[in-house]
Amino acid sequence: MKRIIYVFILISSLNILLFSKEVDSLEKLLPKSEGIKRAIILNKIGASYDQIAPDKRLSYSLEALELGKELKIDSIIARATLNIALGYYYKSKTDSTIKYFELALELYQELKDTTRIAACLNNLGIMYNSIGNTDKSVNYYLHSYTISEERKDSIAMSKVLNNIGTILSESNKIDLAIDYFQKTLNIRLLIKDTLNLPLS
Repeated sequence: MKRIIYVFILISSLNILLFSKEVDSLEKLLPKSEGIKRAIILNKIGASYDQIAPDKRLSYSLEALELGKELKIDSIIARATLNIALGYYYKSKTDSTIKYFELALELYQELKDTTRIAACLNNLGIMYNSIGNTDKSVNYYLHSYTISEERKDSIAMSKVLNNIGTILSESNKIDLAIDYFQKTLNIRLLIKDTLNLPLS
């Protein structure tokens, strides 16, 4: 069955203007910046570019990674690695995306950053589902859900449940898929998540 991924991007003209001004300001600071300050700015600029300009995300993030390694600052290395994974994701480079998400996961596990551990696990679930390895995908999703539940992060929980529901529906396990979508809906109604509620 052909997988169709719908990406909903809601960006107002005001948000685009603010984004542009913020990036311009950061890029002007860059030539005068050194050390930790430069690495932080590189990561911020890199994270600002999504599917609009993935090459720019990669360029800034790769420099941040090298600088983070020179400075031996784990948080900068981890952030740059995650930014690189997303850069490759936006370029549809599956192998590189998985590689850098796995590296980012290891780094955030060392830092005990449970928010980003859960995010990396969820993203790896997405990637392994995209290449047809549903068993591995579901394992990553369930691990992500457990961490998000411990953190009482309802938004993250609803995303993972929705992703599991999608895998089940693609596997024609419709009744079970509906259960997961219903759980997603219940959470989103409870927390008044109006942005994602229509998707449920």
